[in-house]
Amino acid sequence: MKRISRKISGRNVFIKEADKHDWLVMQEWFATKPFYELLSLDDILEYYEEFRDGGAYVAEIEYEPGHSYPVSLLSWKGAKETEHPVMFKDISEVAYISDSMTIPSYRKRGIQTQLLYIALKEMKSKGYKEVYLRTVEGSEMNSLAKKAGMDICKNGYGDMIIQITKTPRSLEYIDELKAADRKKL
Repeated sequence: MKRISRKISGRNVFIKEADKHDWLVMQEWFATKPFYELLSLDDILEYYEEFRDGGAYVAEIEYEPGHSYPVSLLSWKGAKETEHPVMFKDISEVAYISDSMTIPSYRKRGIQTQLLYIALKEMKSKGYKEVYLRTVEGSEMNSLAKKAGMDICKNGYGDMIIQITKTPRSLEYIDELKAADRKKL
């Protein structure tokens, strides 16, 4: 799948499945604010393999004919019961949107919206009936998820589920999560 989705500043924007190079380039952005997800190369490559049963898509901007650079990523996979703090009636019917980001200079141009709708269409074609993601209140993905018809996760089950976290990610928050994970072991 590779298609021209639109033009931005006179340049073609392509949407395609992410290959390992695209994944590595975009994961570098997750090491910056507000994510601070510092992973080793081996961890990043292992993480890429987790999306084989789902999908990872990138939008690339063509900087010269035949050459493009990834500027946006969205990845998803089938949800697994032990990976999420939310309970579902039937976890096998739930897709989980894991990563979603656009390089700052390309935000507010509809790229992430296109990636989301491509992912939702594929999720539906694979038989998923619910979608789950976690996002920070007030973030761009939070706004996009609401526009796509997702709701704040409460009691009950809807077609689309979104859990909104009130605490933005920070280095301190990441350290707390890592410490909690170590205690589970």
